[in-house]
Amino acid sequence: MVQIALPEKQIQGNPLESHLRSFATSLMDSGYRDKTIQDKLYLLATFGWWFGQNKRVISQLDESLVDAFAKQKWRIHALDLPTLRQFVDHLRKCNVIPCRKLAPDKSPLAKILGAYERYLREERGLVLCTIRRHQSYARMFLVKRFGKKPLVLKQIKASDISDFILRHCPVVSLKTAQWITTSLRSFLRFLFQKVSIGTDLAASVLGVAHWEQATLPKYISSEEVQRVLRACDRRTSIGRRDYAILLLLAPLGLRAGEVVALQLRTSTGGQVKSSFGARGCVRIGCPCQKMWERLSRHIFTEIALRATHAGCSFA
Repeated sequence: MVQIALPEKQIQGNPLESHLRSFATSLMDSGYRDKTIQDKLYLLATFGWWFGQNKRVISQLDESLVDAFAKQKWRIHALDLPTLRQFVDHLRKCNVIPCRKLAPDKSPLAKILGAYERYLREERGLVLCTIRRHQSYARMFLVKRFGKKPLVLKQIKASDISDFILRHCPVVSLKTAQWITTSLRSFLRFLFQKVSIGTDLAASVLGVAHWEQATLPKYISSEEVQRVLRACDRRTSIGRRDYAILLLLAPLGLRAGEVVALQLRTSTGGQVKSSFGARGCVRIGCPCQKMWERLSRHIFTEIALRATHAGCSFA
């Protein structure tokens, strides 16, 4: 399979030959297409030759070496760096190269967020994904409040909290805004209980306004659809047009743009056909035949004659 994905001359004798083959096997096991595997291995083969020319040993292969290769490469594609890093991760999983050693973050921000994480995990019993979400909003708040200034938690005021909420909540969804306020309350309670900031500021985090029926409904019932249809005055051409459009939107489920782009024409057999974009052509003999017959009674009969020799657009 590796030979199918990449010609042997590209990998034979390559300083990373055995690792390229094992990487290709892991890609195939993960369900990658042959073309994707080929693209990845062409890049990694080039990296392997560069790796050998610079007289590197496999134990030296890490992210810094990947970045050095990318800088000298005359053309970088969007997926080059992710592919190179994916290869490095593969070598680490196979214990070919040592795991990356990250310098511990000993900044005051990291310490307070670490203590907050332990509080959520050990005392509140939250799951990891919820802890990460609370941490991210707490970090965002502290970075916006203090920036590069010293992290003096006792300087936090109620106005800082309201300013943060007013700045971020209006530009996110309702659910995200609720998460932000919930995370802030949790973090401020932690500061009051564990860091002794002196004031419980959790009460200053106001709830996100959300009233029932404050937004348009996502759907309406079939009875309500019938009420809307009955509101059309089918004694007028405009009423018949509106009635036909509503039938297209509700029972047939067309999009508004498709209704606007709808064109009617007649075939050589005198049958009315309609065409509306990517969904193709629908004839009267389709499963929605009754619906098309209802439409023809109100508006199709008015324009079918004009559609005999030329397409007709209605909106």
